[in-house]
Amino acid sequence: MPKSVAQFYSLILILTAASLVGCGVNDAVDATKSMPDKMDTMTEKMNETNEAVRLQKVVLAKQGMEDPDNAKVIMPIPFGIMPYAEKFAENATEAEVLAQIYLYLKEINDGLYSPKVDETGNEVEFTAEEINQINFEKLHRFAIAQAVSGFLSQEMVASIVTNQIYSDGRFQKTAFEILMMRFQFLRDVLLTNSLLSTTAESAGIITDSVKYLSQMNWVAKRPFIDHVQVRITGFLPPFEDFFESLTKDQARDSLLDLIQRIENQSEHVQAVISENDSSSDSQKVAAQKSIKSKMATALSELAQIKAQWQ
Repeated sequence: MPKSVAQFYSLILILTAASLVGCGVNDAVDATKSMPDKMDTMTEKMNETNEAVRLQKVVLAKQGMEDPDNAKVIMPIPFGIMPYAEKFAENATEAEVLAQIYLYLKEINDGLYSPKVDETGNEVEFTAEEINQINFEKLHRFAIAQAVSGFLSQEMVASIVTNQIYSDGRFQKTAFEILMMRFQFLRDVLLTNSLLSTTAESAGIITDSVKYLSQMNWVAKRPFIDHVQVRITGFLPPFEDFFESLTKDQARDSLLDLIQRIENQSEHVQAVISENDSSSDSQKVAAQKSIKSKMATALSELAQIKAQWQ
C-alpha cells in the first residue's frame, strides 16, 4: 500500500499511462506534467474574469450615484443615490473608495465653474438659477460621499483607520472625513429619518438599529475623535459653508438620544412578539424563539453601549 496520498496518486498516473493502447506512454506522462501549468492559466483567466465583473459593478454603481435623475430627492434621505452607493461600497476596493471620496470633496471645495462671457469678452455673473444648479451639484456629490461612507463594511473602515490614520497615509485627512460622514449618515439617514422615524413593528428594525448604532459607537470611541470632522466651503452664496466636528459630548448626546428611542421602540416590538406567543401556527411559534433570541442579543449590546456613555 502506498505510504502517502501523493505516492498513491503517482502510482495511479503511472498505471494509467502504462495501460494506454495506441498512445505513447511518454505523451501521457508529458500531458500529466503539463496539467499544473494549464490549471494555473485557467485560474488566472478566472481571476481576470472576476475582476472584470467587479470593475463593471463599480463603474455602474458610480454612474448610478452621479446620475442627476437619481438625485432629485436628497434630503432628508437620498433615495435614488442609496442603492448605487451601497453597491459601490460593497464592490470598490479600499484604494478606490479613498480616491473617489477624496475627489468628490476636492471637487466640492475647490472646483471652479467656468464663468460666462458676453459678446465683448467680459465675464457675466451667474444667475440665481445657475447658482442654485451649481450648489445642487455640489450637494449631490456630498450626499454620495456620505452614503458611501455610511455603507462601507466595518472591516474596511477599520482597515482605513489602520492604513491611513495610524500610518500617516496619503489619505489621512480623507479618512477622518469618512468617519465624520459615516457618523452623520448612520445618525441622520439610516436611523433618525428611516428606521426610527415611525413605530417599529418588527424585531428586524431593532436589530438593524442596534447594528448601525454600534457602528456609530465604534467611531465615537476612537482616541483621535477630536480630528474626526468634515468641512465644506465650496458652496456659492447664499448657501453657507458646512462644518461638523465630532466631540465626546456631541457623540454622547447623539448616542444616548438614539438609545432611548431604540429602547422605546423595542418595548412596542416585544409587545407584538408576546401577542404571537398564543398563535396556533406551530411554524410561527417556532420562529418566535429565534426572534426572541436575536432581540435579546441586540438589547444586550444596546445596554452595553449605553453603559459606556452614562
